[in-house]
Amino acid sequence: MYNATLAAILTIAAALGFTLIEPPRVTATTCATLQGDLNTALEGTRLELPPGVQCVGHVVLPASHGGTLTTAGFSLPRGFRALASDHGRFAELRSPDNQPALTTAAGAMLWTVEALEITSASAKGTGVSIGTNLETTVAQLPKAIKLSHVYVHGDPITGLKRGVALHAVDAIVEDSTITDIRAVGEDSQALWINNGPGPYTIRNNDVQGSSEPILVGGDRVSIPDLVPGDILIEGNDVSKPLAWRALKGWNSKNLLEVKNGRRILIRGNRFANNWPDAQSGYAILFTPRNQYGSDPWTVIEDVTFEGNTVRNVSSAINIAGDDDLKPSQRTHGITLRNNLLVVDRVAMGGDGRCLMVGRGPQQLTYSQNTCISNGGSAVYTYAGGAQSAIADAVFDKNIWIRNTYGFFATSGQEGTGALATFYPGAVWTSNVMAGGSIAAYKAGTFVPSVAELMGQFVDPAAGDYRIRADSTFAGLGSDRR
Repeated sequence: MYNATLAAILTIAAALGFTLIEPPRVTATTCATLQGDLNTALEGTRLELPPGVQCVGHVVLPASHGGTLTTAGFSLPRGFRALASDHGRFAELRSPDNQPALTTAAGAMLWTVEALEITSASAKGTGVSIGTNLETTVAQLPKAIKLSHVYVHGDPITGLKRGVALHAVDAIVEDSTITDIRAVGEDSQALWINNGPGPYTIRNNDVQGSSEPILVGGDRVSIPDLVPGDILIEGNDVSKPLAWRALKGWNSKNLLEVKNGRRILIRGNRFANNWPDAQSGYAILFTPRNQYGSDPWTVIEDVTFEGNTVRNVSSAINIAGDDDLKPSQRTHGITLRNNLLVVDRVAMGGDGRCLMVGRGPQQLTYSQNTCISNGGSAVYTYAGGAQSAIADAVFDKNIWIRNTYGFFATSGQEGTGALATFYPGAVWTSNVMAGGSIAAYKAGTFVPSVAELMGQFVDPAAGDYRIRADSTFAGLGSDRR
């Protein structure tokens, strides 16, 4: 609250023509008064809960104004994550049932939520829902909502179906930890984007979930013709604990899945640990899904996946040109650049592939990626749907290990044959296929032995697959480590 002295100073300054920067209004609140204080707070108010307090119920960010909801005494710098060890230090919002612990009223805007722990007593519940997924117009959506330095989690034994759901115009989740997101017999998502145009920023978070730790799309869109877009996913650690592999019924699927989205930049993330269970074990999926047949505008377009590491997975990336079950638009404009993919079929099961492509996505660029794998084929292309040919494809400066089939297709062809059948007119320059035969590939392809390739890396025994500066292959592959 303002005190009389500060109010008098501001009044005098205004009368003299001076503009002073007004400090934030700070209001101490309690669990019992929190919702009322939110509803009546003036714009820009900072509402502070006592450290360690547990508020059981459903908190709704109102539409009439914006402000900050936080724990008293915390001001964490950008780039430093909230951690599970902040349990007991942050104030806690806990839902008693399967409804969100924190959600928004229609049209809520300009709210920041920071330095809070958020969870649910119900394994079927949701920690945070920004929007409801039921809004039918953009005007009803929350706008300019930021979650910063929050610890959202499920129960370590029973889990939580969903960590954070985002259906909004301009939403940010950063510097946070979202863990123990898993559900028995159904899909679960740590971060889910669906019924809102964006933009969305997911930056510098620790994200752990059993089905789809990060999912874009995947449900009905209540706003006609809407495709979530302008999405930045940057600098996150996205994984599943290996201990979860022994648990049955948790619907383990992937690490990142896009089913409906456009203008997406996925940059500088670290993805780890994925195995076959409820899906075949591909870690990264760009596969359009008009989930219930009601959204034929569903599309994946203009996606860049660059500077990421994907380690300890059964297969790396799966790209589909359209939905094989319901009507959708054609996938186009996918760029995969400067990524390190470490695929271990022996340890994790599955296909052991670096890349699988099918059903004719268009404008695919795969450039300066390094994939260390031990499966059957490095790249596998399959036919299907109304279109199988992939126009405007580029394969440039990549490093693969051939294993059994190398760059292979369902036509039974390897190398130049697979390119001619599925990638007519493709650009193919300066790629490495270790263990391959020069006769099977275009001129300019390098085919060292696997042992020779391993000798070109900085420290393969330690997992450092950067090419040495003095190597014959300098300038090829990824610089990620």
